Amino acid sequence: MNLHWDVQEATLRNLYENYQLTTSDLEWEPDYVARDEVHHAAYQTRIKVKNWASFDDPFKLFFQEYVKIQAEKEKVFHDAIRLAERFGQAKRLNPRWIESQKFYLPAVTNAEAEAHRSHMGIARYSQSSALAMASFYQVLDELRHSQNDVHALRYWSKYVDSARNWAVLFQHHWAVQVLRSLFEDMMTPQDPFESLVHTNVALEMGMTNLLFVAAPIAGAANGDTVFAQLQMSTQTDETRHMALGQAALRVILEDGNEENLALLQRWLDKWSWRMFRGFAVTGLLTDYYAENKTSSFKEAYERYYIHGFLEGLMEDFEPLGLKPPRFMKEMESEVDTISHQIFKLAHQYNYINYFRTFPPTEQDKAWLREKYPDWDALVGDYWAKVEAGDPGIVQGLPMVCNLCHFPAVFPTPEKPTLRSSIYQGRTYHFCSDGCKWVFDQEPEKYYKDRTLTELVIAGEAPGDIPALREYMGLPADGSWGGDLFQTDDWKAWSDSHQ
Repeated sequence: MNLHWDVQEATLRNLYENYQLTTSDLEWEPDYVARDEVHHAAYQTRIKVKNWASFDDPFKLFFQEYVKIQAEKEKVFHDAIRLAERFGQAKRLNPRWIESQKFYLPAVTNAEAEAHRSHMGIARYSQSSALAMASFYQVLDELRHSQNDVHALRYWSKYVDSARNWAVLFQHHWAVQVLRSLFEDMMTPQDPFESLVHTNVALEMGMTNLLFVAAPIAGAANGDTVFAQLQMSTQTDETRHMALGQAALRVILEDGNEENLALLQRWLDKWSWRMFRGFAVTGLLTDYYAENKTSSFKEAYERYYIHGFLEGLMEDFEPLGLKPPRFMKEMESEVDTISHQIFKLAHQYNYINYFRTFPPTEQDKAWLREKYPDWDALVGDYWAKVEAGDPGIVQGLPMVCNLCHFPAVFPTPEKPTLRSSIYQGRTYHFCSDGCKWVFDQEPEKYYKDRTLTELVIAGEAPGDIPALREYMGLPADGSWGGDLFQTDDWKAWSDSHQ
């Protein structure tokens, strides 16, 4: 017997052959209907690749191993909740960090639940069995993430009233419509393979390190191990999703089809902007709600998005024709301002919110001035007036972008960015060039959508404050809003830390 072989080569070959049994060997040719009936033309991708067999799942994951790995993650996360409950962690957190969870969790829970739907399209209609199987695992991942978010909400519902009403808040509350709009757009793509770009590339390669690395680091630094473990458990799956996106992009681009390249570029342009508009909200956690600050949103964006994502993406795929996202200059210009605008805006409308905002402390302001030298020029005067006794509120709902549902606020009054388009006799207003461009590319997808402000003006949503609060899922008496520093929770926490 000849025993002279390369053990590593033989092991890898055996692994690959076994993996083939769970992917390509599960394919079959239907004999009772035509293949066109199975893969209906209305749902087939416009992406054309000569040899989908060249797609190679980087992880080659077996279902048995998948279940084992995920079960361990679940155990660690649920142990974190049990320990937090046993030792009363929530009662020792700065209440202002808890306000960030009130805002964040109702938005992200539904978003994760909806994210699985678009990948079901890839799993169903992919011409590559290996890609279909990898997408199926991602469907399971997204469902797991949303279930863990619900567990986190169940934990917080013992301490926070609004955590019990998260589904209604996601449907109707004005501040959460940005993420609702984004994820409903994601789960209704014109092409199944568009999901690879919006989820695996623009979101998971581009934004998730902000969401699931920078934000949980801030959470851990502020004592919230439940949030930190929740986010890191999610991020362990994102690594696999990123690799899936990279592998699929390479197969498509190496095919050399110019129509494929044009589609991928348009999807990258669109979804890079949409993701930035939706997930710049991360800056609230790192720049404002975290008392013990670890990194600014600007620093995290430069580290994870520019250096970690964009530079690597261009190094790999620019030689194959892919260009940087269309609205990179606009994104870079807003990194200095976006978190401050959002936090100020939230405070201006605190009477219709379910989460509290607060004037930055002297410690906060010193840090913000160091990280953002133009902070005083941008919002310093506003917070000075609030500290002097001005409530700082604005009456009436803001104008809201007809594409992203982000309020049309501008860096400074001298730099308005409001844009408009007319479609079928109706004028649509947008917060930016990016949102106008996305709308103009496919207006038939968005033209029937209406913002909460438009619903109020049309009389289809209540116009008086108590009724509007109830419509959005809040108590009419305003008991979930108000000034954080006047609450009993804050006073008790402050007294205990003297």
